[in-house]
Amino acid sequence: MKILVVDDSSQYVESVIRKLEKAGFNANGIVPSAYGIEMINKDELLTEEDVLALVRDADVIFLDHKMPKMNGGELLTYWEKKGVDFANKRVVGISSSNQPYLKEQFKNFDEVDCVKQLLGI
Repeated sequence: MKILVVDDSSQYVESVIRKLEKAGFNANGIVPSAYGIEMINKDELLTEEDVLALVRDADVIFLDHKMPKMNGGELLTYWEKKGVDFANKRVVGISSSNQPYLKEQFKNFDEVDCVKQLLGI
């Protein structure tokens, strides 16, 4: 199973990747920023095509809601417009807050209340 973690906190992404890899999963992480998207475990800026390849390749995506430039819902919509098919993917919306509007934003995707509980972090 290939897992992609998308969050604007590099420390969070690194922590989750370590936990997932320790559990035997193949995990990558990307950190959207004002300057581009960085891939955590390779310390490089990614092109749009690199990012789309990671998203297409992932079976599960942990996606933060509140990020710079685009929130998680906007990012999903953007990726869908770029041809990413989410029909066979599990998207888990993550957030540090429990806001009612998030349920509407991610209504077509599976959700968990706390990814930290899910991963045992």
